[in-house]
Amino acid sequence: MKISVVIPTYNRSDLLNKTLTSLVSQTLDKSLYEVVVVDDGGVDDSRAVCEQFQTHINVRYLWQKDLGFRAGKARNLGITYAEGKYIVLLDCGIVLSPSGLALHLARHEADEYAKVVIGYVYGFG
Repeated sequence: MKISVVIPTYNRSDLLNKTLTSLVSQTLDKSLYEVVVVDDGGVDDSRAVCEQFQTHINVRYLWQKDLGFRAGKARNLGITYAEGKYIVLLDCGIVLSPSGLALHLARHEADEYAKVVIGYVYGFG
């Protein structure tokens, strides 16, 4: 496993669906990445949304008790369960370019030194 995509969410299953749809469309071979969705105590159908994508991509759903806004804690929990060599942090609602993960991996493997890769995000209404 090369990349683990960690996505925190909280009662945003509609936005989560958009993000997971963009991850299904990645040009990177699906065997090279996993998706870890961490629900910060939400009560919507985010688990069901993740289950719908399990036949298309390697996605796992984790849930933590709602103790107030803890997106950072959700990200850290996702990283703990991640199996990839590299971590990509996405927020719920991000629509990743189809080449996003492939480019991310290429940049990391371009040389031997550890790095942080930051991309541009455009909002939508």
